[in-house]
Amino acid sequence: MRGHYEKEASAMREASGLTDDQAGLETASRGIADSQFETQLRSFIAGLSAQLRKTTLEAPLRSLCLTFILGVCVARRR
Repeated sequence: MRGHYEKEASAMREASGLTDDQAGLETASRGIADSQFETQLRSFIAGLSAQLRKTTLEAPLRSLCLTFILGVCVARRR
């Protein structure tokens, strides 16, 4: 899928008259932005997972069982 976008970007660069050097800088900066976004997303997911784990460990067993049974009931209705 990424190859498709690169072909479109290449065609757009040709039409706009950008040189390969300018286009390379755009591609590099986009790659850095993508990797920063992925890093932030992974960090957010790890934090959310840790918070869920902490909440689950602190919750009383009765509440967890009730939540599980409620989830099963809702899933069966669908």
